[in-house]
Amino acid sequence: LFFFFSSRRRHTRCSGVSWARRCVQETALKYTKTHEWIRYDEATGEAFIGITDYAQQELGDIVHIEMPELGKKFHQGEALSLIESVKTTADVYSPVSGPVSKQNPFVKDDPSLINKSPEEEWIVAIEVPNSDFQNYMSKQSYDNYIKSLKK
Repeated sequence: LFFFFSSRRRHTRCSGVSWARRCVQETALKYTKTHEWIRYDEATGEAFIGITDYAQQELGDIVHIEMPELGKKFHQGEALSLIESVKTTADVYSPVSGPVSKQNPFVKDDPSLINKSPEEEWIVAIEVPNSDFQNYMSKQSYDNYIKSLKK
């Protein structure tokens, strides 16, 4: 499975939160065919990455996430993390190239947060200055893609 990381805005997390619990707007999310979501923060030059709801449903209950080292560089399409669930294990692929700048400590301590809020909980952030995110899917395009997989 390939994963794309996204986040939705929740009022309980959007006021007075630290950088690790940054809220993102659904419209800012882009998706990959490998089921990761990505949100680019222009202010910091970071791409926050997570997995989609479809991906977490396919995985089942997530019990462990192997986080990449801070500073480690990844190329687009390279496996950057491993997710273990009660059913299987799956790689999370980097939708962008660059070094890991942040790990989500909440997800690291409690991987089941991804099952509860897959498109709100990011796994890692990668530094990606001046990147073009036009080649990724919108939410509507991704939903249509998922429907085509179920046929």
